[in-house]
Amino acid sequence: MTSTFPLLQLPDRAIKTVFKQYGVTDLILFSTISNRAKCLVKSDKRNAYHIEFYIDRGCIVYLNCGTIIFFGESQQRESDIESLTPCAVRVEEQRPPSKISFTLPGYSVRDWLLHFMCVFNHPKINLSFAIRDEWMYSLESVRKIVEGISIKKLSVFENACEIMNYFPIMNSLEVKRFTLEQQLPEEDLNVIRKVLIGNIACLVIYRSIPIDLNMLLLMNCPDIDLCQSSITDKQLNKFIKLWLTGACPNLQDLDLDIVEQYINGFRLDHCVVMKGIKYEEFRDCGLTGCKYTIRKPDGTRALLSISDMTFSFKILDHDNTIS
Repeated sequence: MTSTFPLLQLPDRAIKTVFKQYGVTDLILFSTISNRAKCLVKSDKRNAYHIEFYIDRGCIVYLNCGTIIFFGESQQRESDIESLTPCAVRVEEQRPPSKISFTLPGYSVRDWLLHFMCVFNHPKINLSFAIRDEWMYSLESVRKIVEGISIKKLSVFENACEIMNYFPIMNSLEVKRFTLEQQLPEEDLNVIRKVLIGNIACLVIYRSIPIDLNMLLLMNCPDIDLCQSSITDKQLNKFIKLWLTGACPNLQDLDLDIVEQYINGFRLDHCVVMKGIKYEEFRDCGLTGCKYTIRKPDGTRALLSISDMTFSFKILDHDNTIS
């Protein structure tokens, strides 16, 4: 078939000129003809900015051009996702508006996932687990699909420990929560504590995590967002002083809130947080809190933002301006 496909008789440059008239669906189908066709589509650079695998919905590819690709969709609960072979693909294009669905013999969810990662130049996926009652696929079937694939962000609602045992390596971890949900089980807390002191690039926790000064100093993640922390203003003061003397060298961004403590009447006192620390103060003091910059002996600057229930720490480049 490849030798007789008319377009492939042309030189690469001529084929790329033809691509200008192709929609995404045309490119996808063309890319499955041969390795050369796949490489040509890859070089067209209609890149993806996200590839998401939702355990409650299936896979979604978001392209920079506005096109969205859906595949791996299932109406059955806790099904084996590989049973969807051949896997239907649905393409929604914006210009001109169109919705096209198709299947190709033998193409499974994993086949399409790897194919789209290649031709749309996106080497990692985001893997998102909804609450257990909404799962459409079994945990084991998802593991088989993404085996060997790099995970950029892992998002979980519950069963964090179980899920992270299946997918222990990721760039970013997000642990979500319900509004009135109980605290994490001790087993899950232990797993997350290990992640906090590991080499993960980004950590977002919407669950209540006991955080004290010792835990802050052990953190090795560059980007940390803890949305239900229990830190005190005196501990934050000590943390800042230790950072100024060399602690937490990898930290770039730290966001903490104390909503639960705030509800119980506790307020962060910026005077206590900044006591004994040399700083420059900026406008914006008031309802939005106060902002300060501090500087280490080596010239590294950090911006601190403090309100009654939030604390933010951000490393500034020397050229950064504060808004």
